[in-house]
Amino acid sequence: MESLATYQQRAVNALTPSYGARESQNIVRFWLKVRGGFSRMDLVLRGTEEVELDWFDADLERLIALEPVHYVVGCAYFMEQLLEVNATTLVPRPETEELVRGMVDYISDAPVRTLVDVGTGSGCIALGIKLLRSAWEVTGIDVQAGAVAVAKRNAGAWGLEVGFKQQDVRSMDRLTEDVIVSNPPYIPRSEGVTMDKHVVGEEPDVALFVPDDQPLEYYEMILEKGTRMAPERSRYFGFEIHEDFGPEMVELGHRYGLKNVELVPDLQGKDRMIFGRYDG
Repeated sequence: MESLATYQQRAVNALTPSYGARESQNIVRFWLKVRGGFSRMDLVLRGTEEVELDWFDADLERLIALEPVHYVVGCAYFMEQLLEVNATTLVPRPETEELVRGMVDYISDAPVRTLVDVGTGSGCIALGIKLLRSAWEVTGIDVQAGAVAVAKRNAGAWGLEVGFKQQDVRSMDRLTEDVIVSNPPYIPRSEGVTMDKHVVGEEPDVALFVPDDQPLEYYEMILEKGTRMAPERSRYFGFEIHEDFGPEMVELGHRYGLKNVELVPDLQGKDRMIFGRYDG
C-alpha cells in the first residue's frame, strides 16, 4: 500500500528522463485516470489516501520501455470519447480531430450521402464524422484485419452505424463516394530513423512511413482512383498531410482537377490539412 501521491510521483520520476517533467505529468495523469479512475481532482484531494494498485508496477515497466501510454491502457480520447487502440492502429492525434471538423466545415451544407475513410485504423475519422453528420453513409477501409476489428468494436462502443471492412486501396479500381478522406502514411522513411522512439513508439510502420522518393504516393493513388470516374455531384477530398509538403499537395490537387483547394494549418500553425472539390 502506498499513498496515491507517492504512486504518482514515483511514476513521474521514472518517466522524466525520457519525456521531461511536463509530459511525464500528462502521461501519468492520463494513465491513472483511465486505468484507476482517478480524476485530476482526486490526485489533489486524495493524495494522502493509501491505495493498492496491483497493475501499477507492470504498467510502469512498459511505460519506462517507451511503450505509448495509450497502448498500455488500450484506449485514447478522441472527440471527447474513449476510443480503443492497439499496436495495429495509430494513436489519434489532436490534428486528426481537426481534420474531422475541418472536413465537415469544408463541405458545409452541400448534398452528401456517402463517405469513405481510406486507411481507417481505429476508425477515429469515420466515427468522428459520423458523430457530426449522422445522416451520411460512412465506411472505413484498412489493409490490416486487426485494425478493422478494432474499428468495428469502437463503432459498437460509440453506438454508431459505420461499415468497416478489410480492403487494400492499392487493389481497388476506383473510389466513388461523395467524400473521400484519409490520414495515410506520409512520413519519409529517413525521418523515422531520427525520430525518438517515444514519438513513434510501437505504432505500425505500415500506417506511418513512405519511401523517401515517393512521399506523396498514397495521396496520388487516392486522387487518381477518386477522379477516375466523373461524379454525379461534387466529390470532396480531405487529407491530413506532412507539414513540409503543403505546396506540393496543393499542386497535386490541382493536377487532378480539384477546385477550391484549401491548405489549412493545424492549431500549431503547421500545414496539416488539405481539402478540395472535384466536379469531373
